[in-house]
Amino acid sequence: MAVGALALKLWTLAVRTAAKPIGKQLKTTAEQSEFWRGVFMRYAQFHHRVEYQISVRLLGFKGADVKPLEPAKAVALGAEVLSEFFVFSVAGAVVILEYSRSRVADAAKKAAADAESTRKEEELQERFRAIEGSIQELSRQQETEHAAIAEAMQRFTEELARIK
Repeated sequence: MAVGALALKLWTLAVRTAAKPIGKQLKTTAEQSEFWRGVFMRYAQFHHRVEYQISVRLLGFKGADVKPLEPAKAVALGAEVLSEFFVFSVAGAVVILEYSRSRVADAAKKAAADAESTRKEEELQERFRAIEGSIQELSRQQETEHAAIAEAMQRFTEELARIK
């Protein structure tokens, strides 16, 4: 079990380590694609406009005209967001996997503890029944011996009365 957990930890570390270079390669490839360039341009311009408007309002100014980003900067921003999203998604998947594995391990531990508790309870019940049986046997022996003593006393009293 410990070897499997260690292997899983090493695997998740390898995946997280590989995610950054893969994200950079994804960024480079996406920057060269016409489809992604269009997506990045729209996203980056939207992002820039919202960020600029929030900054202006936080500084207490009224609405101002937002100048669009240069196409190269827009594509770079979009590609960077895509790369970071990929790395973040991999990290999130690893966290979810670890959490799931941890829950399964905790459930197995709880099941084992419950089984052990049930086994001990059954063992105690069996011991209790054995003790009850012993007490009943001793009680029967006591009654038998008490009856024997009472009979012996009766004979002794009769013998004593006969002697007098």
